[in-house]
Amino acid sequence: MKKIKTVLIGMGKIGYTGDLKNKKKIQTHYKALNENKHIDLICVVENKKINLKNKKVKIYKNINKIKFLDFELAVVAVPTKDHFKVLKFLINLKQSKMILCEKPFTDDYKKAKQISTLSKKKNKYVYVNYFRRTIPSFIKLKHYLKKSNKVKKMNVFYSKNLIRNGCHFIDLAHFLFGKIQFDQVNKFRKELCLKSNNAFIKLNFINNRKNDNFFEINFDNKTIIVDKKTRIFEKVNTKKKQIFKNSRNEIDIFQKISLNTFIIHYLNKSQRNNGGIYNSEDLLNTLNIIKKSKL
Repeated sequence: MKKIKTVLIGMGKIGYTGDLKNKKKIQTHYKALNENKHIDLICVVENKKINLKNKKVKIYKNINKIKFLDFELAVVAVPTKDHFKVLKFLINLKQSKMILCEKPFTDDYKKAKQISTLSKKKNKYVYVNYFRRTIPSFIKLKHYLKKSNKVKKMNVFYSKNLIRNGCHFIDLAHFLFGKIQFDQVNKFRKELCLKSNNAFIKLNFINNRKNDNFFEINFDNKTIIVDKKTRIFEKVNTKKKQIFKNSRNEIDIFQKISLNTFIIHYLNKSQRNNGGIYNSEDLLNTLNIIKKSKL
């Protein structure tokens, strides 16, 4: 198969520097792209000085330089505040057929609507990197939860802020329980409550980096506990056991898993949208919930 010519825009922590000191981890787009057999990374765009071991990859300081390149995929890893202008620029280019953008795809609901409308008009395929949807153990968890029609209560504990980190768990709730909606917010406790047809979800902001990014789901007199390494445990009374084994430590190679899922999805034409944002309704709803919460 012909390799997909690709450009990477943004070489910060999620773009490039995040796993430079660890050979086993794949937590940056640069490393995931370089190690993927379907990808030919032809250039990166970064206004700060960087040195790459792969000298075949060109470095441009100005995004306008890619106007004259032949490429199919663009990966956007710039700060969120710059997503809108970069996405608009790429969608208007003739050569970019698909765009993989870091979450939350814009920092404003109105801008998100504009990008959604423009991408459909230009028949461009845009995907936002909510990588938790692609992690194998979470896919297994979704099927596991479907076996019971009982109402489920999900408690999420996360740090940082809602648009930067909490948005991952709003999207994960969409993935696990279907369409969700804003319920209420407690600003004093820093709690955001959501609901779906068969689930209640509470996002709790915590300021403790050692214990962040985990959640639990209660139903059928049992508790499902998912730790920050994506290990999934079932707890009944006082007995606790791991119910899904990780294929390696999934959180250490999440960009590789996410990129592979994206490429498979794109190459399978039967799964493509007719242009527009991948899973558009969920993406826009996530930003709308953030807008309503004002946390």
